[in-house]
Amino acid sequence: MTTVQVQAGTSAAALQSIIDAAPEGTRIVLEEGTYRFTQTVEIDRNGITLEGEGVVTIIADACLQGEPALQIGAPLYTQAVSAPVQVTADAAEGAKTLSLAAGHGVQVGDAIWVEQPNDAALFAAIGDTLWQEDKPLRTGLVIVTAVNGTTISLDRGLPFNFEATKTTVEVTHMVQNVTVKNITLRGDFGTSNAADFTNTVAAESGGMMMVVNASIGTHLFGVDIVQPGSNGLVLGRSMDAVITDVSVTGAQNKGDGGNGYAFWLRDITDCTFTDLRAIDTRHAVLFASYTSATGNDVHVAFTNRDINFHGGLDHGNTVVVDQSVRTVDEQRYMGAVSFINPGTCYGAPTDPNANSITFRNVVGTVRSDMITGQNGGATLSALSGNDTLIGGTGSDLLDAGTGNDWIVASRGHDTVLGGAGEDTFVFDFERDQAIVQTVGLKTGVTTALGVTSLSDVETLKFSSGTVAIAAAITPTLRGDAGYERTDVSSTIIADDLVNAVTMTGTRNIGFMGGALANNVMGNAGNNQIHGEGGNDRLFGGLGQDFLFGGIGDDYLHGGAGNDTLTGGAGNDTLSGRQGADLFVASEGSNTVDDFNIAQGDTVAFRGYTSADLILSLGKYLAGQSSSADHFTLSSQVLNGKATLTIVSDAGDSLALQNIQAADLHTYLLT
Repeated sequence: MTTVQVQAGTSAAALQSIIDAAPEGTRIVLEEGTYRFTQTVEIDRNGITLEGEGVVTIIADACLQGEPALQIGAPLYTQAVSAPVQVTADAAEGAKTLSLAAGHGVQVGDAIWVEQPNDAALFAAIGDTLWQEDKPLRTGLVIVTAVNGTTISLDRGLPFNFEATKTTVEVTHMVQNVTVKNITLRGDFGTSNAADFTNTVAAESGGMMMVVNASIGTHLFGVDIVQPGSNGLVLGRSMDAVITDVSVTGAQNKGDGGNGYAFWLRDITDCTFTDLRAIDTRHAVLFASYTSATGNDVHVAFTNRDINFHGGLDHGNTVVVDQSVRTVDEQRYMGAVSFINPGTCYGAPTDPNANSITFRNVVGTVRSDMITGQNGGATLSALSGNDTLIGGTGSDLLDAGTGNDWIVASRGHDTVLGGAGEDTFVFDFERDQAIVQTVGLKTGVTTALGVTSLSDVETLKFSSGTVAIAAAITPTLRGDAGYERTDVSSTIIADDLVNAVTMTGTRNIGFMGGALANNVMGNAGNNQIHGEGGNDRLFGGLGQDFLFGGIGDDYLHGGAGNDTLTGGAGNDTLSGRQGADLFVASEGSNTVDDFNIAQGDTVAFRGYTSADLILSLGKYLAGQSSSADHFTLSSQVLNGKATLTIVSDAGDSLALQNIQAADLHTYLLT
């Protein structure tokens, strides 16, 4: 690798000459100090690395008037492309081949742009009545891996359905494998007013500090953009970029007209963003309205601005925000925590279910926020407004604040604070599948998802109807001294004298045990059975049942149906029996005595995904381990049976009998 040292103070023109003469693989090192760019520095050569040594600050001179200080690839909107070639056969979303007109000239290794114009049928299908512009929304970037006559093979699936004769492809010149790291780009206009959402520098209207366009595999690391004239980092028509530890702070222009976006994501695909920070801009992450972004993963470490899908057919994008926090003043003047365009004059409707936005910690706004918590536990404070809060799979704190709020039940042991107003807690369960009890001044709700503590929530909404909390309290079954078995046909809470219960009929009902060792037989419905105290024996019966042992050494028997079994504390034995059963790890010892891959049985660990377990299994099988693993695995023979024991970092465990690590790894991969 060739390394070129560049002295502090070198002009943009001189640096451009160095870049233009650099062979592929050259590492250009900016020595510590300050540089002033009076023209855009462009990197349009493959394999170039531009990096700072020590503290390197680049001033974007005011004479740039909105042009970027640094550009990777072609200027935005003006990438070099071939003449369009017609697609001759329909291609479905996900397809990895295209049929092209004869004489297409496309070659292996080409990056091609696929495009189908908008039409009335598209607008009708997506419900667009206000935007209806001619900028194509059905587009894609793919790389050609094989050419067989008029059929070309692609390195990834197409992001849309594309119709024959209407769709064209263009070979696009793409710069590849450029790296920029350890630099600060600073505007030339001082510190902006964070609360001023107007455009204060006319020459910077729509301007950009850094542009990545027409690129493959760009890497940015340790880049700080400070007080740009308008937009911070802009990515267009790019794929497979890796953007890590990049921040944008402030913006002079934060008014209308495409200004003040920290991260402006346009027609990009399969890019990864990690540890982003966006402070005092107009928007934190904005997916552009006139283009479609697909398959991108975005992680924001901190912001006090919103996540914004500005309109169009963006899909398959995942945005995870660790900290979305506003000061008291910002709570009043900022818009909502997130925005998904329902259809406006500036953008076509974006399907609210096509992308994912989740948060770990939120201090919201006085607007009507819609906030979904990350898996693994979230703290969401929505303040005033009529808000919607949705927890993740962990144990969440959901503070709805004032207003008439809508809180959606989720997995985990959650705490919900309704605050002032008429608040509703929403379940995707029938009323009899929830056990509701008063605990002091709070209401406890137990479902197959977990246990939720409610304060200042007035209404419970079930799939079977809406009930005021006072009317939803589950009745108590009272036992007598001595052993007895009682038939029940509706959801019930047992007192500490109840021994055995048989659920009758076919309704979906629930049972919560007391301190004794309960013996519970389910009915033909989908039952929810909680053993609580004592060494319980719980039998699900014929439906798709949820069994939770609670405290004690319990035996859980799912029976027929696709059941969910959780042991709880103690030394528990879990038997799923017929059906594709889910075994949920918990504290204590949980032995699964009939795990059956052929029946579709599977496992779950609180706060972790199947991908996490697959990773740890792979490392275990390879004889590797690391601090990044979330599980400790061991294989041994217990009671004459080969047993795979899995313990998560959270202390939850499962011991699977008659299963090998390699078999579980292969099964989860499929």
